[in-house]
Amino acid sequence: MKPSKEYLNNIKNKIITEDMLSDCLHSVNKRAKNYRDKANEYKGYYGRYHRNVESQYDKMKHYYNYKESLLSHIKPLRIHKQFIGNERIRVYSYEKNYYRIYYNKYKENKIVWENSYYDYNKDDYVDFFDYETDVQRFLYFIYYEVGDKSFHSPIDNPTERPELVVEEIDENFMTTGEDVENLISVQFVEKVLYMLRNMNCKLILKDETIEFTDRTINDFPKKEEEPFDPPTEKQVRLIKGSCELYGYKDPGEISKGKAIKWLRKVFKEHPNLMGDLQKLETSKRNQIIYDKYKEGKTEDQLAEEYVLSVGTIKTILRPFKKQESENKK
Repeated sequence: MKPSKEYLNNIKNKIITEDMLSDCLHSVNKRAKNYRDKANEYKGYYGRYHRNVESQYDKMKHYYNYKESLLSHIKPLRIHKQFIGNERIRVYSYEKNYYRIYYNKYKENKIVWENSYYDYNKDDYVDFFDYETDVQRFLYFIYYEVGDKSFHSPIDNPTERPELVVEEIDENFMTTGEDVENLISVQFVEKVLYMLRNMNCKLILKDETIEFTDRTINDFPKKEEEPFDPPTEKQVRLIKGSCELYGYKDPGEISKGKAIKWLRKVFKEHPNLMGDLQKLETSKRNQIIYDKYKEGKTEDQLAEEYVLSVGTIKTILRPFKKQESENKK
């Protein structure tokens, strides 16, 4: 989502408002959660240590780092404490007193999971079970409010921040990602971050205004002009086909990146684009086959040239012949 004119003017004037900071935080927080959810989805397909899973986690951490940098300028309100269940202990069948422990925990109705796996080193199956203890587990988060939004930042031990009151929250509290189309752009977030880290600027919050005046940098670094990266042959074919099929205006000479964005919009409006293009190309091919047939090529010759069966060539020619016959009448 593009930033508003007000936000852009503020950037020019080296001003960051609390609403700007809130929208930037919301954007990176939700993007991080999108990558978290995608990593969990990939884990189901590939397993925990696949490169696709690691890639999503790396991107998640990248945006969470942005979030922590932005939150460092905000005063926290309290610490939230969330119950996440009792501590669990796993016991394996190769451990001492396995069956006695199993029997005791079974009688106490404490076993919550049991399974087995094949150990190739032992050349045998290993049984295991998990049982719950009476020790409760909690997660702790530093809680912030910025503009009209709230944010959490994990903390290992609440005693690290003794000045903050600890407040228990719902154990079912969950967070989700969001469609990036609804989030302020990453480029804008990075500009705000750059200003806060390097430039003389003014941060206007509800309760205070912070002025940074000891920096030596007064402007953004100039962006080096990137060499023109032309679109791929497939992109060119898809763009031309879309214009022909749906009447779009030809975008002219555009880069590979802009071609991706252009085609993304077309796919949103016409999800069957690939099928429609296939029909269009097939129709064009069939017309060429008929024209060559009219010029004197036989069905056998056409079948060999287009690597089709003679029966398929006959099927292609049939509607053209029928139309020709009706035109003569």
